Amino acid sequence: MRSRRRRAKAMKIAAVADGMELMQLALSLRKKVGHATLVTVEEIVLEDI
Repeated sequence: MRSRRRRAKAMKIAAVADGMELMQLALSLRKKVGHATLVTVEEIVLEDI
């Protein structure tokens, strides 16, 4: 990255929701920040304690 400004724009976002629509998430991120890519998608399994 060439400048601090560009580096500050690069972010990681974690979204946790039940039954989240991935395309809707990507579209709303693109609407807000411009270019957005979903890198990994995984299911979190909570075990009964």
